[in-house]
Amino acid sequence: MIGKMATKKILIVDDNEEVRNLIFLSLNMMSYDLYQAGDSDQATSQFEKQLPDLVVLDIMLPGDKSGLDLCAEFKKNGKHNCKIILLSAMSQPADISKGYDAGADAYITKPFSPMALIREIHKLAR
Repeated sequence: MIGKMATKKILIVDDNEEVRNLIFLSLNMMSYDLYQAGDSDQATSQFEKQLPDLVVLDIMLPGDKSGLDLCAEFKKNGKHNCKIILLSAMSQPADISKGYDAGADAYITKPFSPMALIREIHKLAR
């Protein structure tokens, strides 16, 4: 007997509502449960509540923590392992290196192609 695959949970974190909506609408027709957060506090709360399989995370966020801080925190969470895609307008090699050092599984620079993001999400959410 073949069991039903569990739906993957994706948390979208960006302070720009238009970016969140673009990502949400791009993924909405696919088999993902989608959650959103607009700042670091909401992101932490949603992460703890939903335990997402993947987080799309902007680096520059309002609140006490940056996206890099959250990335490192989420990756160190002993209760849950997830994949993280960082989004940022910062595109210098040193910036990208900091993202991977924080634990990111992928780093996509803004402005980004929704199709490129979707491909990365599909790759990591398997």
